[in-house]
Amino acid sequence: MKISVKKTKQIGLFTSIAIMISSVVGIGIFFKNGSIFRFNNFNEIGIIISWVVASLIAFFTALSFAYITFSKKSGSGIAGIIDELKAPKCARFISVLQTFFYNGILMPSISFFAAESLLMTIIPKNSSSPQIYQIFILAIGLFLFFLLLNFISFKFSSILQNIATIIKFIPIIAIAIIGITYGINNAQNSLFNHNNPKHANFSLLGILASLPSILFSFDSFLGISSLQHKIKNAQKNVPITLIVGMFLVAIVYILITIGQVFVGEGYAYGVINKVFKNNINLLKIITIIVNVFITISIIGVLNSFVIFSIHNAQYVINEKIIFWWSWIQRVQSKHFKEAQGLISVLFIFFTWITIFMIISIPLNTDAYIDLLSNYPIVFFFAVYGLIIAFAFYKKVKTKQKIKGIKKQYYTSDVTKRPKWFFNYQNSSLKNKNILNKELKIANNWILSVWIIGITSCLFVFLYQFLYGYTIYAWLDPYNLKLYTFGLFYANNVSVIPWIVSLLFFVMLIFFIGFPFLNDAILNLNHKKVNKQQKVFV
Repeated sequence: MKISVKKTKQIGLFTSIAIMISSVVGIGIFFKNGSIFRFNNFNEIGIIISWVVASLIAFFTALSFAYITFSKKSGSGIAGIIDELKAPKCARFISVLQTFFYNGILMPSISFFAAESLLMTIIPKNSSSPQIYQIFILAIGLFLFFLLLNFISFKFSSILQNIATIIKFIPIIAIAIIGITYGINNAQNSLFNHNNPKHANFSLLGILASLPSILFSFDSFLGISSLQHKIKNAQKNVPITLIVGMFLVAIVYILITIGQVFVGEGYAYGVINKVFKNNINLLKIITIIVNVFITISIIGVLNSFVIFSIHNAQYVINEKIIFWWSWIQRVQSKHFKEAQGLISVLFIFFTWITIFMIISIPLNTDAYIDLLSNYPIVFFFAVYGLIIAFAFYKKVKTKQKIKGIKKQYYTSDVTKRPKWFFNYQNSSLKNKNILNKELKIANNWILSVWIIGITSCLFVFLYQFLYGYTIYAWLDPYNLKLYTFGLFYANNVSVIPWIVSLLFFVMLIFFIGFPFLNDAILNLNHKKVNKQQKVFV
């Protein structure tokens, strides 16, 4: 379904960057950095290198996608990109997975993490920890609230993203400055001090094991592609959003990590507690303020993800490629065009959160939610790598003649893209030799970026597939210290390594098999409809 730009309320460049940053920054840096510190045995070099490597992977991935043509179909997301590359069957495959698997797992995960953050803010420090089922109830409430908010007003939801984006930089900058200042004046607590009892030896395996958790902190950046139809001058602004947004996110993440390394704490809460431990009253005030800001930023992530998920779900229904489209097509709303997508998101959310509850509530831990939230990240980085590889293949295969290149040069799609990025000259340039030279420079440069993007994305998946979640897990299958999953309510529950590996392959089989199962159900429904029509005739 194509949506007319004139009929749709559109958002500007700043808001699109705000939505992207707000969808990325929050949970990973505030919640998962503790795991990254533990994976690296609190070695400062390993921690910082982990973040730098992951930042480069994420940035080159964003840079690669900035050059690939985006689809103008509403809510198509990365599937629309594949469709534009003339691979419709693969696009259907990815679109179904993005809607049901990727969004399906991350929606309840992010809702749960947001609920944890909110409870950390409102529950006194010395109070008993809440039960996991209570956190799930709050997570469901938060999700339903933002679903309702987007139903009432997308414009208001976008305004909230602008506010959340500005607010979330306050605790990040504050923790970075406080951490660095404290670490300089109290070197004995810094991880840069090798006499610190927490400090251990550098480990390459620690860096590699950290990548899924760190990339969780960067993922969702391509969610902005689902809103292209609502962004002004999207052909130009979407690439700028990806590049500028990802660059800012990477810088912010590395700064706050350095601040935490200076203090020797993997969590923002730990930094505040250590720095102000000698002034109880001030500690209480600052803790409340920082917790409020962190909670707002994480809630902003949830809101962004709900926005993307609704549009993705509406797309698969409009295209009639998800098996429940015929059951839900009766839902209509003049007020909200994505009503069918909203109902679908409800169904997907409750399907996955029920699975999470069955696993987590009996054990009273968040460790498995932390683990399961990493799997879609690993799988979809493989998807990103394959998309870039396919674009690279098509670019290399298609050797255009000078006339064809010149024609492409003058197309509106290319001239609308940011010239500062693609190195194009003014369209009045008439010298063919100069034109060809400039295009060659741009193409060679972007092809180099694509090679880095392909290698990086596929490495993330292949390392976990061939070693991280396989050989490494089975070398010591009962070592409870091998993996350090769990956030604030792990409750001393560790995930057994062989279970980590087993769940990885169960999820991978489902990841590959679900689109085929979906198509089988679609074909079955189609046959039933045809049979009913014949009987009616």
